[in-house]
Parts: sequence; C-alpha cells; structure tokens
Amino acid sequence: ALNFSEKEVADLRRRFLVILWNVVGFYLSVAENDRVDDDVVDIDEVELNILDSWILAKMAELVAGTTAALESYDLNKYVRLLGEFNQDLSTWYLRLSRERLKED
Repeated sequence: ALNFSEKEVADLRRRFLVILWNVVGFYLSVAENDRVDDDVVDIDEVELNILDSWILAKMAELVAGTTAALESYDLNKYVRLLGEFNQDLSTWYLRLSRERLKED
C-alpha cells in the first residue's frame, strides 16, 4: 500500500520546487537584462569564475550520479542527489554569485 501525505508533498514543494523556481526566476531576470541579439557565446572562450567552475563540476557529478541511480533503479538516491544539487545551486552558487551576475 502506498502512503500519500499532503504535508509531505507541501514540504517537498517548499524544499525543492520553490527554491528551483527562485533560481530560474533570478536567471531569467538577469538574462533578460543582458540579452544579446542572435549572438552565440562559445563556452570555451569565456573566462570562468571559480564558482562557475565549481557549479559545472557539481553538475557533472549530478549527471553521473543520477544516471547511475536511474540505471540501478535507485529512486531514493536520484531524488537525494537532485535535492543536494538544488541546495548547492541556490545556497552557495547563486547567493555568492548574485552581484557578479547582475554586474556582468
């Protein structure tokens, strides 16, 4: 039997989705202010800040970890890894990069 708890769903929404929506909202507001007409930026030509390099490394770990978790049908590990990355993205990367991203 499956247990369903509205409280757990609301908690998951608060701990994961709202944080992710806030990160995406900030990114969109910065991107909108920094719109470049039809120019494509080559990531190899961009000088990365140490935080940029860190979050890209964390994302590579996320891809490898979630792929392995899904291949082994380990949904709990998959969800945990997504939550950890979401926290790193919002708590560390975005918070420490906010002013730099607004300036760039």
